[in-house]
Amino acid sequence: MDTLRLTLYDLPVIPLPDSYTRCTGYSADLDATTPGAVSYDWNPGNQSSAVIRVDSTGTGIGAATIEVTVIGEHGCFATKSTRVSFEDCPEKIQSGSVYFRVYPSPAHSQAFIELYSSAEIKVSYSLATASGNIVLKSEEFVLSGQKIIPLAIEHLAQGTYLLTLKSDQSVTTRLVIF
Repeated sequence: MDTLRLTLYDLPVIPLPDSYTRCTGYSADLDATTPGAVSYDWNPGNQSSAVIRVDSTGTGIGAATIEVTVIGEHGCFATKSTRVSFEDCPEKIQSGSVYFRVYPSPAHSQAFIELYSSAEIKVSYSLATASGNIVLKSEEFVLSGQKIIPLAIEHLAQGTYLLTLKSDQSVTTRLVIF
């Protein structure tokens, strides 16, 4: 009697969100890092790294679908796609080599600071009342690429605040309304 031994392996599970939204002029880092993966194939782009950076070049304001195929250590493969949308965000401000925006405005319970730098740079931010009392302050951190920071503002009174962004190169203050 012949015996057949069969070993089943799991398909790679790709931790890629279904969609990303970014402002034109910003980029999105798509990270498909998968345990046990031996190769990655991105389409379009024909890139073979676990992480790729996409921007609005070729897309402009609009969306593109990007797909990655991951091959695991036992030859099993999986494919996943994500939709990357680029929107016009006219309120972004340049502060040295850092671009930033605060949204939504006005906000009621939570707002976000979106930061972008194509170079590695140290930054910090603070939020102050119109009279100068600091109500939120970050520690200095290294920014490279894009970072979206949630601001818990539910405890703040409605009104006008001053957001100050400091970097190695500059200090920029902007009025925001909560």
